[in-house]
Amino acid sequence: MVNFKYPNYYNDEDVIYDEGRPDWVPKDAFLIDCHTHTRASDGLLTPKQLIFWHISNGYNGMVVTDHNTLDSVKPCQEIVDKDNLNFLIIPGVEFTSLRTHLNIIYSDAKHQVFEPKPNMLWTSKQTIKKAINKAHKQQAIVQFNHRDWYPHKQYLPMEWYLENDIDGWEIYNGFGFIDKKAPAFTEENKDVKIMFESAGTDVHDPAKHHRVYTEVITEDKSVKGTVEAMKQGKTKVYYNVEDEKARQPPERGKLKINPKRNDYIKRWNWIYIAGNALINGKHRKAFVILLLISLVVALTLSLIL
Repeated sequence: MVNFKYPNYYNDEDVIYDEGRPDWVPKDAFLIDCHTHTRASDGLLTPKQLIFWHISNGYNGMVVTDHNTLDSVKPCQEIVDKDNLNFLIIPGVEFTSLRTHLNIIYSDAKHQVFEPKPNMLWTSKQTIKKAINKAHKQQAIVQFNHRDWYPHKQYLPMEWYLENDIDGWEIYNGFGFIDKKAPAFTEENKDVKIMFESAGTDVHDPAKHHRVYTEVITEDKSVKGTVEAMKQGKTKVYYNVEDEKARQPPERGKLKINPKRNDYIKRWNWIYIAGNALINGKHRKAFVILLLISLVVALTLSLIL
């Protein structure tokens, strides 16, 4: 919430530099980032900064995947068109709740409808299934994100997602998450369905994320051609853990602090405590007990007064 309202920020010059792609990815490959965020959700970068940060690091394109909103897709495309950049903007959205994070990646650059939107705290299987079906009706593909992020590993089984027509799996995530099960699962079930593997920086603050790359093997480098190749499983993923851990990102130390952010956090610190209890499991039982007591007291007072 506070990131949306009072974000810390970078200046443009902080995230635009001449570094290029690392030597552990193919020099001439068509490389995209399948998981990104802007200030439209909880990222720190503007659409312009996000584009030029990716260009600075050797990407040929990116999927714009803000949490539960498509608001930055059009601004990103307008910047590419205005500056005549040779950079592919693929429209997307991250279907986000505590139970699941799914990237919906659209093959139509102009017409996307994101529905149903999830309940952030708990999303039913039926809602997840409807979201996957709705995406497929729009010729979109759907990937499951960052397996190891989920609180207490409370995610649905891979078999459930396969039964409900998932298209791909995020193998490498820029937070350092690695899905070690998905490659074998994809191979074992290739006769049931071809599924793609992807890598996404999940960039919120570029100084804190590792670079990971998805190579899409296609002659048609349009949005439609790229997404179709992904659907056919024509991807490779790259992540050099040791190099990225050792790397000193050029952005590091340049983040500008928004003073209103700290004031807001102090005022609403109880929300952070509650959020940590729900999301990370810190003092979760105590929080749930306190919540139940509060509800009982509120109900009792409503009956008495």
